[in-house]
Formats: sequence, structure tokens, C-alpha cells
Amino acid sequence: MTRTRGLLVAAAVVQLAVFGFWFAARLAVWHRDGWTGVVWVPKLEAPPVLAEMTGAVLAVAPGSPAEAAGMRPGDVVLTIDGVPSSASDALRVLARDRRRGDRIVVDALTRDEARTFEMVLESPLDRLSSVLGLTASFAVGVAFLGAGARGVWRHPGSRSAKVLHLLCATGATLFLLRAASRLDVPDLRGIEPLGLGLPVVVAGSVYAVVILLAHNLLLHFFLVFPAPRPVVSRWPSLFRWVHSAPFVPLAALALAAGSLSSLGHPSGLRAWSVGSLAITAAALAGLIAGAFRSGWKATVRERPFLVQALVIAPMGLAGPLAPHLPEAVVAVAAAVVLLIAGLALVVVPLTYSALAFGAWYKSWRETRGEDRRRLLRPIWAIVIAAVPLIVAPLLQATLRQGVLVETSRLAGELVQVLVPFALAAAVSWFEDPCRAAPDASSSALHSPTTGDPT
Repeated sequence: MTRTRGLLVAAAVVQLAVFGFWFAARLAVWHRDGWTGVVWVPKLEAPPVLAEMTGAVLAVAPGSPAEAAGMRPGDVVLTIDGVPSSASDALRVLARDRRRGDRIVVDALTRDEARTFEMVLESPLDRLSSVLGLTASFAVGVAFLGAGARGVWRHPGSRSAKVLHLLCATGATLFLLRAASRLDVPDLRGIEPLGLGLPVVVAGSVYAVVILLAHNLLLHFFLVFPAPRPVVSRWPSLFRWVHSAPFVPLAALALAAGSLSSLGHPSGLRAWSVGSLAITAAALAGLIAGAFRSGWKATVRERPFLVQALVIAPMGLAGPLAPHLPEAVVAVAAAVVLLIAGLALVVVPLTYSALAFGAWYKSWRETRGEDRRRLLRPIWAIVIAAVPLIVAPLLQATLRQGVLVETSRLAGELVQVLVPFALAAAVSWFEDPCRAAPDASSSALHSPTTGDPT
């Protein structure tokens, strides 16, 4: 038990140290470089129907130099310090040379006329709202780590406490990453257009993985807390499906993108083809062999990785097949894959949240007295934490800026700490050896062979 405590707490300390160092480094860079607070899309050659969208300003941060200069969403950037908005390489050099205190001149097309906006690069840390937002994100991440470490420290042998620790560590990663990349994704310096640079790709990929993982662990938690649901004992490989299935669309997208990137490199293209065919054949052979031994249904249930490999591996053939297919077919196929991957980031979290709530509700119905009240508190915490996340975007869409919008954003960050501490308190209650034994009316909850089948 002592070793388990030490390992989990050490992991939390390492996680905090890594993100703390990254956060401090990014603060120094943001303060040195300064920002304009505007986000705009690159100016590209496009069909007439899309021409007006390229170069357009997507967002202007409240209180930023760009807002003070009069820029608004919908303005179209033409030049920055005389550099055309379509000259991405020249803009990259310009961004590298400019520092806090330098003057920037932006020629843009507004709704009414062509205008010139002059602004000075300022440190975002000079704004109280920026400092409070950054501090709140980092503090909430630390609170998540603390809640998870506290639960596993008090109950090192508890399965629920260990899953909660992983859930809190995942939530901490989300908030700490948000703090460390708050001004990088999207790039609020405003000199370069919004693009898919390395920071954006890395942060976006980590965000996607962490969001999916958090919902996986939330479902996992409510399947084993306050006692394992009967389905857990009936389906031993359940958690393999729970934790792997949401990543199938993202893995397929990554494999297809990697295969397409090998076009023009014959050796790389052959490697992708051979590897994809080998994985597909191995997965199919494994499933067929398992079907002969225990039947198709049991094989699919108990071997999720083979099923998923059979779905993902053929995507590696996208590169070899693309040159031999009509462009329209390739475009449609790419759009479908992107659509599926995008929907996965929306549908999977919603589905897993609904399943987690269903598992909690069944457990709640089977409890009585103080146990029922204790089990209700985490759900209230989740509901309370969700309200500001809904209200803040509505206020922003209505008011666009102002103290009320900034306050709602800050409240939406800080109120998230209710969730991990409410879950940790519930785990402590049900794991307390001094707690009175459940009465007969709630005994079904603690018997894996009786009660509701799910």
C-alpha cells in the first residue's frame, strides 16, 4: 500500500513539475513577444464563394491592442507592416522580429471601407483578466491533482480511488495544458494567420486525446463506484472496449494522413502498404481462429483490439490507392474520414457521459438513507460546474465583451474544482470502514449477482 501511495503521488508531482516549467516558460515568451489579440485566417487563392472568407478576422480578444485600435471580427486583413496577408513566409519572419513595444500597422477591409489600424504589441500579462484566467486554469489543474492524490492516499487499496486518481490526473492535464497554451492556440499575437503549426497540432491532438480519455475514465469510475455493476463481472473485457473504442476514428485518421504524407517517397509508400496489409491479415487471422474456438460473438466481445485493428489498418492503404482513384472519390473519402473523426469528438463524449449517468442512476436507485444523499452530491457538483460553461458562451454571444463576460469565464474555470472534491468525498464515505453497513434495501448494490443487470 505504501508503495502504491508513493508511486501515484510521485506521478502527480512529476506531472505538476512538467506543466509548471512549461507554464513558466510560456509566460516568459508571451511577456517578451507581446500580442495584438487578433486571430485571422490566412489569405489564400479560393473559389469566389469562399474568397471573402480568406484573410478574415475570426476573433478579437477583449481589452487587447487590436480591440483598442478598432478591429472587429469580419474585417479582412490585407497587409501587416506592408507585408501582404498571403505571404506566409514573410509574415513568419516579421513575427520573429517583432517584440513587445513595437508598433504594428494593419491595413484591412472593414464592412464599410479600407482602414489602417495602428497598434503596439503589449504583454498580455498587463491585463488583469488575462492573469486571472491563466492563474485560474493552473490553480484548477493543481486542485484536480490534489483531490486525486488525496483520495488514493487515504484509500490506497480502493479500486474506485485509483480510477478517480486517474480521472483527476486527466482533468488536471486538460486545465494545465489550457493554461500553458492559452495564448498559443489560437495564436493571439495576430501577426501570423491561424494555421496548423507544430504548437497547434500538438496541443490540439493532446486536447482531443485527453477529452476522450476523461470521458472514458468517468464511465469507468461510475461502473465500479460505489460498487462494481453486475455487467463488470459478466463481461471481463468490458473496460478494454471502454478505453479503446473512442480512439478508433482518431487512429484511422492519423494512419490515413501518415500514408498520404508518404506520397512521393516510394520506399515509405511500400512500407505503409506492407505494414497495413500485414496488420490487417494478422487481425483477420486472429478473429477467424478465435471464432473457430469460441464463436464469432464471444471472439468479438473478448478481443476488441483485433476488431479495431481490422478497422484501422486498411486506412494505411490510402496513400497507395489515392493516385489510382478519381480526384472526386479521394475528396469525398477524405471528407468522410474527417467528418467521422470530428463527430467522434462530439458524439463519444456525449455518449459516454450518458452511459456514466445511467450507471450512476442505477447505483443511486439501489441505495437508501445517507448513502443515497452522499451519492447524489457528485452529480450536483457536475451540474453546478456545467452551468457556467453554458452561460459564458451565451453571454459572450450577446454582450461580446465586458466585465460580466470576463467574470463568467473566470467563474466557469474556478467552479470546476467542485467536481473532483465531490467525487473524492463520496469515495471516502463509501470506503470508510466505520461506515454503517448498508441495510437490506440497498444490499443489491453490493451483490454482483443480483439487482439490475447493468
